[in-house]
Amino acid sequence: MVKLLHNQTFRILLLPGITIGLLIFSWRCAAIRPPSGGPKDTTPPVLLAADPPSETLRISGGLEIILSFSEYIAENTMESGFTLSPISAVELKIKYHDDAIAVTLPDSLIADQTYILTVGRQLKDEHGVELAEPIHLAYSTGDKIERGVIKGNVYFNEGPTVVHLWELSLITDTDSIFARTPHFVTDVTDDGHFTFQFLRPAKYQIVAIDRSGAGFGLNTTRTAYGVYRENLVDLVYDSLITGVNLPMWKEPQPLRLLRGEWAGLNWGRLFFSNFLRQSPQQVTAVYDDSTGAIIALEGFLDPLDSSTVMIIGNDLIADAKIKLHSRGLIDIYDQTLDTASIAVRVPAQPDTAALSLVEPGASITIKPEDLSVYLVLNKPVTRWPGQKAITLVRDDSIQVELDIDSISAIHAGLRPVEGWLPQTEYNLVMAGDSLTALDGSEPEDSLISVKIKVGKLTGLGGIAGTISSAKMPAVIKLNTLEKSFRNHLSDVNSDSSFHLDNIPEGYYHLMVFQDGNQNRRFDFGTAFPFTSSEWFYLYPETVEVRANWIIELPIIHSKEVQ
Repeated sequence: MVKLLHNQTFRILLLPGITIGLLIFSWRCAAIRPPSGGPKDTTPPVLLAADPPSETLRISGGLEIILSFSEYIAENTMESGFTLSPISAVELKIKYHDDAIAVTLPDSLIADQTYILTVGRQLKDEHGVELAEPIHLAYSTGDKIERGVIKGNVYFNEGPTVVHLWELSLITDTDSIFARTPHFVTDVTDDGHFTFQFLRPAKYQIVAIDRSGAGFGLNTTRTAYGVYRENLVDLVYDSLITGVNLPMWKEPQPLRLLRGEWAGLNWGRLFFSNFLRQSPQQVTAVYDDSTGAIIALEGFLDPLDSSTVMIIGNDLIADAKIKLHSRGLIDIYDQTLDTASIAVRVPAQPDTAALSLVEPGASITIKPEDLSVYLVLNKPVTRWPGQKAITLVRDDSIQVELDIDSISAIHAGLRPVEGWLPQTEYNLVMAGDSLTALDGSEPEDSLISVKIKVGKLTGLGGIAGTISSAKMPAVIKLNTLEKSFRNHLSDVNSDSSFHLDNIPEGYYHLMVFQDGNQNRRFDFGTAFPFTSSEWFYLYPETVEVRANWIIELPIIHSKEVQ
């Protein structure tokens, strides 16, 4: 028997020579195919009804709740799409019930407890579209529904995110609370909002984490997370707390030496887990033989990857085993590594790869205010060539005098003595035979050429304003929207005003943060041990800096947002 949907009437016109069975077979084949053409479905599913409805009182264990949605729900998303809070070890029973979903609560429930059934954003329709925001349904085993609400925002998250909440009165030892299973879980919307509803008066602890860790204890080595600027959230009877803002970050892994390699008879590399702030204070090689001879080496940061240290030394014994020792390392997170050692083998044969220019490519565009064009080679050279071997010509005919800054054996900076002229084209040519690598190799090309196009001069401007209710001492930070990393800092004055000058024209994001330890850097806080994040505020609009203008921003009422 064919089930008709939406009270539609189907008429079958019998054609000569066509049997009824063939018609029915053809109709059924067409019915199972998805409709072709038309726009892609991007409408999130919506909950139409819950039976019994939210805020039902005096429920008992084993209650079955029937949920009806605006669209069919993908069955493979149902298991992760529902959470009962406070979370228990007993899982929910979830199944299809005709066109709806039936969720059965555990048989054993706590007396006089408000339970929250959260329909999470992991729930998707058959087209893969997830809920726009989580849905919270409240049911009580007692005579009342709790009314406490905690709202906030998650910032700097790069993907789907959830927020975990713990009621401290349910925990005797709170030292490792973030490693415990949370009592409440909710999703974060695409614009960063989250809400917990139906909470009883209590003190709570809160953290934001990647959705992949939803419902589990926090593992800071695997996931990004964000903690609050206060030690706890104190929710009084039937109150609403807003402005619980959680800044996400990924804790840096400990600074470690990952591996080492010796690429030729006189140079190699050390690879570290994090970007380094400066070159190591000392690098040595110790022969793994009866002599134990110690060789002093030169170590400097790879200009294209500061997690790599380039090493240069005199010719080492081919095929020898050595142990490389580096001392006095510090990464960009101010983590230190006093000593790191690793064993490597010197190659039996020298490196035969040709010497080549890695950066820049055949052409580059710069700004007039850029001091130098930086050249980076694939391996170290004995020395950088002088001006006789390098020429810089502008406008196809005028040779200009050069300054050459030899930064390291693979890194040099070049600039015209007169400076870069705006909206001018230059041609940089270097003789290939003027470069010789430490291993004796030379470039394959007799001439290395780079076309340099200089854009127009960047104008400078500034911004000024006043921020009310900022947590002092505070710092204003401007982050450029350009691909190149650049930011500008300024202190907020005691009268809550701020002023930034000599800012290149362009578009920026503005951030204000409390700088309690005066390290000129926003501190996200940590989970283990718990340290709160610093207070911060993000200006909701893009700030445009115009050349020769001081842009006066309206008074920023940060307290209202926080």
